[in-house]
Amino acid sequence: MTTTQTATGERADLLASLARHREFLRHTTRGLTDEQAAVRPTVSALCLGGLIKHVALTERQWTR
Repeated sequence: MTTTQTATGERADLLASLARHREFLRHTTRGLTDEQAAVRPTVSALCLGGLIKHVALTERQWTR
């Protein structure tokens, strides 16, 4: 059973902030191929594709 609720208060603010920052990330990676998103431009193990996967997983966990 699925219910639809409108977020209010702090939850609405958090969801709006997540949406805004998610758009920043999507704008940064727009037009990249999978290979380009996998490139590690620094000595860090972090790449843009990995960052996107991490953000998506974290958001899913937070919103549950």
